Amino acid sequence: MRPKYLLCSLLCLFFSIQSALAQKSNSQELDDLLNGYYKKGYNDIKSYLITDKDIYEIGETIWLSALVVDRRSHKKFEGKNALKVVLYDNKGEINLTTKLFCSEGLAQGSLVIPDGFVSGRYMLSITAGNEKLSSFQKEIMIKKTAVPLFIADISFDHKYYGKGDMIMASIKLKGYHNEPIKSGNLSVELRNGDVIHTSEKLKLGKNGVTQANVKIPNNVSMGLTLYIEVKKKGILEYFDILVPMTSDNVFFYCVPEGRSLLEGVPTKIYFRANDSYGNAFPFLGQITDDSGNVISEVSSDDHGKGEYMYTPKPNDKLSLFITRPFNGQLEVNLPKVQTQGASIVAMNDSESNLELEINKGANTSSQFNVAVIRVC
Repeated sequence: MRPKYLLCSLLCLFFSIQSALAQKSNSQELDDLLNGYYKKGYNDIKSYLITDKDIYEIGETIWLSALVVDRRSHKKFEGKNALKVVLYDNKGEINLTTKLFCSEGLAQGSLVIPDGFVSGRYMLSITAGNEKLSSFQKEIMIKKTAVPLFIADISFDHKYYGKGDMIMASIKLKGYHNEPIKSGNLSVELRNGDVIHTSEKLKLGKNGVTQANVKIPNNVSMGLTLYIEVKKKGILEYFDILVPMTSDNVFFYCVPEGRSLLEGVPTKIYFRANDSYGNAFPFLGQITDDSGNVISEVSSDDHGKGEYMYTPKPNDKLSLFITRPFNGQLEVNLPKVQTQGASIVAMNDSESNLELEINKGANTSSQFNVAVIRVC
């Protein structure tokens, strides 16, 4: 073998031995570091903590679940161990502790948050075996629940209100255990957002009941809230409730029984009222003729429906004057009054008896034929 090739072979062998020695040295150094890591207080297991939620109220129970794994393989720890759970406040002070018994890598337990706890952020930590430092921490929030000291029952005198209307609201205050609050000062405000329109001061009666009377402004028709503030023995509570309002754009539909009007013949008129949103419009009002004479007092039910009696006259022009929930006037559209003809009204329609009332117009002959078809 030539000398130069021999020299190259020896050099390669030398560097291979040096590399192997260096790798062995690095591996040994890593083992030494790991051994030193565990000697400082860590052991061969690692624990994880799970809570049933992240936010708790004072007096609630924190339900705990723990998982313990082998620190190196991250497989579930097969043995048995004792776990310690500690709750720290934001100053690092211990507030609560508990111990969990771990079997086959799993543990469960609980912590009860006692009364008098301060609201804020807390840290849960868990240590396993002879760990000196926690291997897992979890942040939770503990807050105080504001239990209402008063309960308010508020009822309005009408189902709907309109602009310019007067609200009469009955207010009954009860304690948390349903006992009547027999005395106290109330402040009642009618609000539209942050704008206060009207306000008044009230006192509770012996039965815990009082009445608020506030007027809706003429330029407001929607979005009103009745705001009630109660003060008793230094305790302040407030309630608010949306005032039921209706649009001031109303559509009034009338249909006479039999679909026609005959001069001088009393006729039942059915009607329905809706606001501009298509909602039923319950109201009170009057039907008047073109001379201002009241023909009938009218009121609708909660569905905006009702009826009234009307004896037609030729060229009558009727109007509806709304008195509640606001003041307004609408034209009443009815079919043209007929001077000749007859009307038939079923007075009784039982299975065994059919009773009809037949009325003729003023200019109608006393003799005319009537055909009745009854479908059973």
